[in-house]
Amino acid sequence: MINPTDQSCIEFAEAMAKELLEHGATEAAIVIRNEPEGRVVTNYLNTNFESRCVLIGYLLKDMFLGNIAEHATEIKKILEENEQ
Repeated sequence: MINPTDQSCIEFAEAMAKELLEHGATEAAIVIRNEPEGRVVTNYLNTNFESRCVLIGYLLKDMFLGNIAEHATEIKKILEENEQ
């Protein structure tokens, strides 16, 4: 059960609802994990194998870019060392 006072859950739900209300969705996928309960649940809207692969591709892109941003200082240092 979602804690109604959990700010991160509130922000996530609001962002998802806003996107759906303003733009709708022709396809959608969501993965929810509750580690303490050992639960992972997936739900899909109008998807097949190919469209799920496209959605996974966007998720991977976000993950890679987020990881690069998180480690930008280290990456910059490595690049500068390799230029010398």
